[in-house]
Amino acid sequence: MHGSVSDLASLTRHFVRVSRETCSRELIASLPDFEEVHSILDEKDLNRRLGSIGSGFENRRSVFAFLDPDDSNVPLIFFEAAFELGTNKNVRDILSGGDHFRGRPDTVVPYSISNCKNSKTKGVRGLGLALILRTREVLNRTHRHITNLVTTSPVPQLTRWVSEDLNQTFLEKHDPRGLVTLSVRDFKELAVQSSEEFARNDEHIHEQTRRLGAMFVMFVRRGHAFNFDPVAEFHLGNGARLDDICPNANTPSKFSQSWGLMANYRYPAEQARIRNAENLTEARRPDCSTEVWNLLRGPSIRA
Repeated sequence: MHGSVSDLASLTRHFVRVSRETCSRELIASLPDFEEVHSILDEKDLNRRLGSIGSGFENRRSVFAFLDPDDSNVPLIFFEAAFELGTNKNVRDILSGGDHFRGRPDTVVPYSISNCKNSKTKGVRGLGLALILRTREVLNRTHRHITNLVTTSPVPQLTRWVSEDLNQTFLEKHDPRGLVTLSVRDFKELAVQSSEEFARNDEHIHEQTRRLGAMFVMFVRRGHAFNFDPVAEFHLGNGARLDDICPNANTPSKFSQSWGLMANYRYPAEQARIRNAENLTEARRPDCSTEVWNLLRGPSIRA
Protein backbone atom coordinates (compact mmCIF):
# COMPACT_ATOMS: atom_id res chain seq x y z
CA MET A 1 0.00 0.00 0.00
CA HIS A 2 3.03 2.24 0.05
CA GLY A 3 2.37 5.44 -1.88
CA SER A 4 -1.44 5.11 -2.12
CA VAL A 5 -4.63 4.51 -0.20
CA SER A 6 -6.47 2.71 -2.95
CA ASP A 7 -7.67 -0.01 -0.55
CA LEU A 8 -10.02 1.78 1.83
CA ALA A 9 -10.71 -1.37 3.83
CA SER A 10 -7.06 -1.62 4.86
CA LEU A 11 -7.28 1.85 6.40
CA THR A 12 -9.22 0.41 9.33
CA ARG A 13 -5.85 -0.62 10.77
CA HIS A 14 -4.87 3.05 10.76
CA PHE A 15 -8.00 4.40 12.45
CA VAL A 16 -7.40 6.22 15.72
CA ARG A 17 -9.16 8.29 18.29
CA VAL A 18 -6.70 11.18 18.40
CA SER A 19 -5.39 11.93 21.87
CA ARG A 20 -2.17 13.08 23.48
CA GLU A 21 -1.85 9.64 25.06
CA THR A 22 -2.02 7.68 21.80
CA CYS A 23 -0.68 10.06 19.11
CA SER A 24 2.54 11.97 18.58
CA ARG A 25 3.04 15.62 19.41
CA GLU A 26 3.77 16.18 15.73
CA LEU A 27 0.37 14.85 14.68
CA ILE A 28 -1.49 16.80 17.38
CA ALA A 29 0.30 20.01 16.42
CA SER A 30 -0.68 19.58 12.75
CA LEU A 31 -4.45 19.53 13.35
CA PRO A 32 -4.98 23.33 13.46
CA ASP A 33 -3.24 23.69 10.09
CA PHE A 34 -5.52 21.11 8.46
CA GLU A 35 -8.83 22.18 10.09
CA GLU A 36 -11.12 23.34 7.27
CA VAL A 37 -14.46 24.18 8.90
CA HIS A 38 -14.13 25.70 12.38
CA SER A 39 -10.69 27.17 13.06
CA ILE A 40 -8.87 25.89 16.14
CA LEU A 41 -8.08 29.08 18.03
CA ASP A 42 -5.34 28.09 20.45
CA GLU A 43 -3.92 25.27 22.58
CA LYS A 44 -6.84 25.42 25.01
CA ASP A 45 -9.32 25.09 22.15
CA LEU A 46 -7.34 22.17 20.70
CA ASN A 47 -7.35 20.34 24.05
CA ARG A 48 -11.09 20.92 24.39
CA ARG A 49 -11.75 19.38 20.98
CA LEU A 50 -9.55 16.37 21.67
CA GLY A 51 -11.62 15.74 24.79
CA SER A 52 -12.10 12.36 26.40
CA ILE A 53 -14.46 9.46 25.74
CA GLY A 54 -13.90 7.70 29.04
CA SER A 55 -16.80 6.01 30.77
CA GLY A 56 -17.71 9.23 32.56
CA PHE A 57 -17.70 11.39 29.39
CA GLU A 58 -16.13 14.16 31.44
CA ASN A 59 -15.35 16.09 28.25
CA ARG A 60 -17.87 15.34 25.54
CA ARG A 61 -15.58 15.93 22.56
CA SER A 62 -13.29 13.81 20.44
CA VAL A 63 -11.34 13.63 17.19
CA PHE A 64 -11.16 10.56 14.95
CA ALA A 65 -8.75 10.05 12.06
CA PHE A 66 -7.22 7.80 9.45
CA LEU A 67 -3.44 8.08 9.56
CA ASP A 68 -0.97 7.72 6.73
CA PRO A 69 -0.14 3.98 6.55
CA ASP A 70 3.53 4.88 6.03
CA ASP A 71 3.81 7.62 8.68
CA SER A 72 1.67 7.61 11.82
CA ASN A 73 2.57 11.27 12.42
CA VAL A 74 0.54 12.34 9.38
CA PRO A 75 -3.29 12.40 9.27
CA LEU A 76 -5.02 11.67 5.96
CA ILE A 77 -8.44 12.83 7.11
CA PHE A 78 -10.02 13.57 10.47
CA PHE A 79 -13.30 14.67 11.91
CA GLU A 80 -14.23 16.34 15.15
CA ALA A 81 -17.24 15.10 17.08
CA ALA A 82 -19.31 15.89 20.14
CA PHE A 83 -21.30 13.44 22.24
CA GLU A 84 -24.81 14.68 22.87
CA LEU A 85 -28.09 13.65 24.41
CA GLY A 86 -30.24 14.00 21.30
CA THR A 87 -29.51 16.09 18.22
CA ASN A 88 -27.39 19.24 18.39
CA LYS A 89 -29.08 22.33 16.95
CA ASN A 90 -26.33 24.92 17.45
CA VAL A 91 -22.64 24.36 16.74
CA ARG A 92 -21.73 27.26 19.05
CA ASP A 93 -22.76 25.07 21.99
CA ILE A 94 -20.20 22.50 20.86
CA LEU A 95 -17.40 24.96 20.14
CA SER A 96 -17.83 26.74 23.47
CA GLY A 97 -16.85 23.55 25.26
CA GLY A 98 -19.63 23.85 27.82
CA ASP A 99 -21.74 20.86 28.83
CA HIS A 100 -25.21 22.14 27.96
CA PHE A 101 -27.08 18.98 28.95
CA ARG A 102 -27.06 16.45 31.75
CA GLY A 103 -27.22 12.70 31.41
CA ARG A 104 -25.51 10.05 29.35
CA PRO A 105 -25.09 10.92 25.65
CA ASP A 106 -26.76 8.79 22.99
CA THR A 107 -25.63 10.60 19.82
CA VAL A 108 -22.28 11.24 18.17
CA VAL A 109 -22.33 14.57 16.34
CA PRO A 110 -19.67 15.10 13.64
CA TYR A 111 -19.36 18.86 13.25
CA SER A 112 -16.17 19.25 11.19
CA ILE A 113 -14.47 16.96 8.70
CA SER A 114 -11.12 17.89 7.16
CA ASN A 115 -9.35 16.18 4.30
CA CYS A 116 -5.66 16.84 4.84
CA LYS A 117 -4.98 16.89 1.08
CA ASN A 118 -2.23 14.34 1.36
CA SER A 119 -0.94 13.46 -2.10
CA LYS A 120 -1.78 9.81 -1.42
CA THR A 121 -5.49 10.58 -1.19
CA LYS A 122 -5.72 12.49 -4.47
CA GLY A 123 -8.62 11.08 -6.45
CA VAL A 124 -9.62 8.63 -3.72
CA ARG A 125 -13.40 8.48 -3.31
CA GLY A 126 -15.17 7.41 -0.16
CA LEU A 127 -12.51 8.37 2.37
CA GLY A 128 -14.79 10.63 4.43
CA LEU A 129 -17.64 8.11 4.46
CA ALA A 130 -15.24 5.32 5.41
CA LEU A 131 -14.07 7.35 8.41
CA ILE A 132 -17.62 8.11 9.55
CA LEU A 133 -18.72 4.48 9.25
CA ARG A 134 -15.59 3.19 10.97
CA THR A 135 -16.19 5.58 13.86
CA ARG A 136 -19.77 4.40 14.21
CA GLU A 137 -18.64 0.77 14.12
CA VAL A 138 -16.08 1.32 16.89
CA LEU A 139 -18.47 3.32 19.09
CA ASN A 140 -21.23 0.73 18.67
CA ARG A 141 -18.80 -1.81 20.04
CA THR A 142 -17.26 0.22 22.86
CA HIS A 143 -20.09 2.59 23.90
CA ARG A 144 -23.34 0.79 23.17
CA HIS A 145 -25.51 3.57 24.53
CA ILE A 146 -24.37 5.81 21.63
CA THR A 147 -26.89 4.70 19.03
CA ASN A 148 -27.27 7.74 16.74
CA LEU A 149 -24.99 9.56 14.33
CA VAL A 150 -26.33 13.00 13.35
CA THR A 151 -24.13 15.78 12.00
CA THR A 152 -24.34 19.51 12.58
CA SER A 153 -23.23 20.72 9.16
CA PRO A 154 -22.87 24.05 7.36
CA VAL A 155 -24.83 25.01 4.23
CA PRO A 156 -22.00 27.01 2.66
CA GLN A 157 -23.50 27.80 -0.75
CA LEU A 158 -27.03 28.89 0.21
CA THR A 159 -26.88 32.68 0.02
CA ARG A 160 -24.55 32.56 -2.99
CA TRP A 161 -27.16 30.48 -4.79
CA VAL A 162 -29.91 32.90 -3.70
CA SER A 163 -27.96 35.87 -5.06
CA GLU A 164 -26.94 34.26 -8.33
CA ASP A 165 -29.54 31.65 -9.26
CA LEU A 166 -32.80 31.78 -7.30
CA ASN A 167 -35.73 32.50 -9.63
CA GLN A 168 -39.50 32.41 -9.68
CA THR A 169 -39.60 29.18 -11.69
CA PHE A 170 -37.79 27.34 -8.91
CA LEU A 171 -40.20 28.64 -6.26
CA GLU A 172 -43.29 27.74 -8.29
CA LYS A 173 -42.00 24.24 -8.99
CA HIS A 174 -40.99 23.36 -5.45
CA ASP A 175 -43.59 25.28 -3.42
CA PRO A 176 -46.93 23.98 -4.76
CA ARG A 177 -48.85 25.03 -1.64
CA GLY A 178 -47.60 28.61 -1.66
CA LEU A 179 -45.90 28.42 1.73
CA VAL A 180 -43.14 30.74 0.55
CA THR A 181 -44.59 34.22 0.87
CA LEU A 182 -41.45 36.27 0.14
CA SER A 183 -40.53 37.23 -3.40
CA VAL A 184 -37.30 36.38 -5.19
CA ARG A 185 -36.31 40.02 -4.77
CA ASP A 186 -36.97 39.82 -1.01
CA PHE A 187 -34.68 36.81 -0.65
CA LYS A 188 -31.94 38.44 -2.70
CA GLU A 189 -32.07 41.51 -0.48
CA LEU A 190 -31.88 39.31 2.62
CA ALA A 191 -28.88 37.48 1.16
CA VAL A 192 -26.70 40.57 1.51
CA GLN A 193 -27.82 41.59 4.98
CA SER A 194 -25.34 41.55 7.82
CA SER A 195 -26.02 39.37 10.83
CA GLU A 196 -27.08 42.47 12.81
CA GLU A 197 -29.55 43.53 10.12
CA PHE A 198 -30.93 40.02 9.75
CA ALA A 199 -31.44 39.67 13.51
CA ARG A 200 -33.83 42.64 13.43
CA ASN A 201 -36.20 40.82 11.03
CA ASP A 202 -39.32 39.26 12.51
CA GLU A 203 -39.88 35.54 13.10
CA HIS A 204 -41.81 35.16 9.84
CA ILE A 205 -38.75 36.25 7.83
CA HIS A 206 -36.53 33.83 9.74
CA GLU A 207 -38.94 30.97 9.09
CA GLN A 208 -39.10 31.84 5.40
CA THR A 209 -35.32 31.66 5.06
CA ARG A 210 -35.34 28.34 6.93
CA ARG A 211 -37.96 27.02 4.49
CA LEU A 212 -35.89 28.18 1.52
CA GLY A 213 -32.85 26.49 3.08
CA ALA A 214 -34.72 23.19 3.14
CA MET A 215 -35.73 23.63 -0.49
CA PHE A 216 -32.14 24.40 -1.44
CA VAL A 217 -30.75 21.26 0.18
CA MET A 218 -33.51 19.00 -1.10
CA PHE A 219 -34.03 20.23 -4.64
CA VAL A 220 -31.15 22.29 -6.08
CA ARG A 221 -29.10 20.52 -8.75
CA ARG A 222 -26.08 21.73 -10.69
CA GLY A 223 -24.79 19.86 -13.72
CA HIS A 224 -24.02 16.23 -12.99
CA ALA A 225 -23.62 16.83 -9.26
CA PHE A 226 -26.55 15.86 -7.06
CA ASN A 227 -26.49 19.13 -5.21
CA PHE A 228 -24.97 22.57 -5.70
CA ASP A 229 -23.83 22.47 -2.07
CA PRO A 230 -20.82 20.14 -1.55
CA VAL A 231 -21.69 19.33 2.07
CA ALA A 232 -25.23 18.30 1.17
CA GLU A 233 -23.94 16.31 -1.78
CA PHE A 234 -21.53 14.42 0.47
CA HIS A 235 -24.00 13.48 3.20
CA LEU A 236 -27.12 12.87 1.11
CA GLY A 237 -25.14 11.12 -1.61
CA ASN A 238 -23.83 8.73 1.03
CA GLY A 239 -27.30 7.84 2.23
CA ALA A 240 -27.84 10.20 5.15
CA ARG A 241 -31.27 11.74 5.78
CA LEU A 242 -31.86 15.48 6.02
CA ASP A 243 -33.15 15.63 9.58
CA ASP A 244 -33.57 19.37 10.16
CA ILE A 245 -32.61 22.88 9.11
CA CYS A 246 -31.46 24.70 12.24
CA PRO A 247 -31.81 28.51 12.51
CA ASN A 248 -29.20 30.75 14.13
CA ALA A 249 -26.93 27.73 14.51
CA ASN A 250 -23.56 28.65 13.00
CA THR A 251 -20.76 30.91 14.22
CA PRO A 252 -20.89 34.65 13.42
CA SER A 253 -18.02 34.33 10.93
CA LYS A 254 -20.09 31.88 8.86
CA PHE A 255 -23.36 33.85 8.97
CA SER A 256 -23.07 35.23 5.44
CA GLN A 257 -23.00 31.73 3.92
CA SER A 258 -26.50 30.76 4.94
CA TRP A 259 -28.13 33.28 7.33
CA GLY A 260 -26.61 31.19 10.12
CA LEU A 261 -28.59 28.10 9.08
CA MET A 262 -27.07 24.66 9.58
CA ALA A 263 -28.28 21.19 8.63
CA ASN A 264 -28.63 17.99 10.62
CA TYR A 265 -27.85 14.90 8.54
CA ARG A 266 -28.77 11.59 10.18
CA TYR A 267 -26.97 8.39 9.21
CA PRO A 268 -29.39 5.46 9.63
CA ALA A 269 -28.47 1.81 10.11
CA GLU A 270 -26.27 0.49 7.33
CA GLN A 271 -28.93 -1.25 5.23
CA ALA A 272 -31.15 1.84 5.30
CA ARG A 273 -28.17 4.07 4.49
CA ILE A 274 -27.31 1.98 1.41
CA ARG A 275 -30.97 1.96 0.34
CA ASN A 276 -31.15 5.77 0.69
CA ALA A 277 -28.07 6.20 -1.49
CA GLU A 278 -29.49 3.84 -4.13
CA ASN A 279 -32.88 5.57 -4.09
CA LEU A 280 -31.18 8.92 -4.53
CA THR A 281 -29.45 7.68 -7.65
CA GLU A 282 -32.74 6.42 -9.07
CA ALA A 283 -35.20 9.12 -7.96
CA ARG A 284 -32.77 12.01 -7.37
CA ARG A 285 -34.69 13.07 -4.27
CA PRO A 286 -33.07 12.49 -0.89
CA ASP A 287 -34.70 11.17 2.23
CA CYS A 288 -35.84 13.67 4.84
CA SER A 289 -37.58 13.79 8.21
CA THR A 290 -41.19 14.75 8.84
CA GLU A 291 -39.88 18.04 10.29
CA VAL A 292 -38.22 18.91 6.98
CA TRP A 293 -41.17 17.76 4.91
CA ASN A 294 -43.46 19.98 6.96
CA LEU A 295 -41.21 22.91 6.04
CA LEU A 296 -41.52 21.99 2.38
CA ARG A 297 -45.18 21.06 2.11
CA GLY A 298 -46.91 21.91 5.37
CA PRO A 299 -48.13 19.54 8.10
CA SER A 300 -49.64 16.16 7.21
CA ILE A 301 -48.76 16.32 3.50
CA ARG A 302 -46.21 13.74 2.39
CA ALA A 303 -45.77 12.44 -1.16
